[in-house]
Amino acid sequence: MVSRICAVFMATILLLALAPQVFAQDEGAAVSEGSKIDKKVVDAAVKRACEWLKGQQKADGAWTGAGLYDGFYPYSSTAFVLLALLKGSEGPDSECVKKGFAYLKSKEFPGVYGVSALILALCALYEPEKKPEDDETRKLKPGEKLRTGLYEPVERQAKKKFQKAPKWVKDWLEKAVKWLLSKQEANVWRYPLNKPGDYCPHTAHGGNQDASNTQYVMLAFHAASRVGVKIPAGVYARVAEYFIAEQEADGPEVKPAFPVPAADLPISKLKELEKQILKKLRKEAEKAAKDGKEVPGMKELGPRTTSEMGDPYREFGAEMTPMKARGWAYLPKSDTGGAPWQSQATGSMTASGVASLVICKVNLESTSWHKKNKTKLRQAIRDGMAWIAHNYTVSSNPGPLDCWKYYYLYGLERCGVLCLSRRIGEHIWYEDGAQHILGAQQGDGSWPGGSGGGSATSQGFEYGPTWPTCFCILFLKKATAPVVNLPEDTYTGEGLFGGGKPGK
Repeated sequence: MVSRICAVFMATILLLALAPQVFAQDEGAAVSEGSKIDKKVVDAAVKRACEWLKGQQKADGAWTGAGLYDGFYPYSSTAFVLLALLKGSEGPDSECVKKGFAYLKSKEFPGVYGVSALILALCALYEPEKKPEDDETRKLKPGEKLRTGLYEPVERQAKKKFQKAPKWVKDWLEKAVKWLLSKQEANVWRYPLNKPGDYCPHTAHGGNQDASNTQYVMLAFHAASRVGVKIPAGVYARVAEYFIAEQEADGPEVKPAFPVPAADLPISKLKELEKQILKKLRKEAEKAAKDGKEVPGMKELGPRTTSEMGDPYREFGAEMTPMKARGWAYLPKSDTGGAPWQSQATGSMTASGVASLVICKVNLESTSWHKKNKTKLRQAIRDGMAWIAHNYTVSSNPGPLDCWKYYYLYGLERCGVLCLSRRIGEHIWYEDGAQHILGAQQGDGSWPGGSGGGSATSQGFEYGPTWPTCFCILFLKKATAPVVNLPEDTYTGEGLFGGGKPGK
């Protein structure tokens, strides 16, 4: 039975050509074997970028984003830099990290972006630590114990580690989550206004819902859930209903249809199979250690061949349904007073819709809501990925106005990791994006700032390199927490269907 379960699960990995980092023990550490991207080059670029960010910290511990947001949200910039540093090359005991958190601790919660980034940064403090030797096949040193925790699902590892966090950290996280829950509007989130219909400083009109604020709340809830914080299912249902309703009604058909595993396959079953395969791998490692033999590293514990693997799409009764390129805009369809980039579909906002819906699916699969709406939810995710494939580029933010390129690329990373997709259509998104990002890094280690889109009655604004540098670090390190984890490099990457398609 165990061997059959293992075979099915490994088939899910092997036959889908999944994202290189989806199954890594520590998010964002590796580039797959055979990739055009050199891990050493990535690590060096990230280290230079982190050093540049550290040099920008203010005396009070804060970072600023330059331009308009300096006056509005230094809290948000500080929290986001801390997230990038922790996912990059800085440890929790770094002086700049401790100083940054001290600054945030001294301030009141200012807004949705800032509190969401705070939650992400706090959770990043308690990511399971991965040591370099974990990947090496080797004999244990005298007196060394096998790290059996390495063979537990990462979510379980994260929860165990967070249990050891000091009470003030746990209380701070709980308070931040409750604050975000209290700010949910009819369905999603917006910049916090004093009352519904208030003037929002970032548009020329009112309105209390947008896709950008909402995606960061969803990412924050995703991270908080991984360390054990409970989020009511009704919260996700309202978000899913918003994105399903606000997606473009129609679009061009995208052929050939391609796999979107997180949409097509049951996440709950994949997680259960993950537990089973890790349990088997742990037994193999324990036996090797007991017999005095070399303990296989995590890379070596994957399958040696794919000869006996089945087809996960057939195994789970899933099909690749036809796909239409249907994206999302920044504002709801009913909010017609915005600029084109606010009211028309863009790459960054379509990525927001896809990522938010995947997180909703993970948390709704066992509910009556999902039973009633699973077909619409699945198709919304598939069509969002189809929009990205149809408008695919890594050199700009697809849509009516070329701005927020690096913000979009970080969104592309979220789509790839959360959807368990190594490819988006025919495009290997990580290799494409990393090549572009590495080529654009400046001599000081940062990435250039740019212009933000204006509203219907105002011009755009300039922002400096702080935010783009954070976005690039998070892309390169594949910082988004995946929904299923296994040892890295347990897939072969290319040509896995032998020229065919799943279920054929």
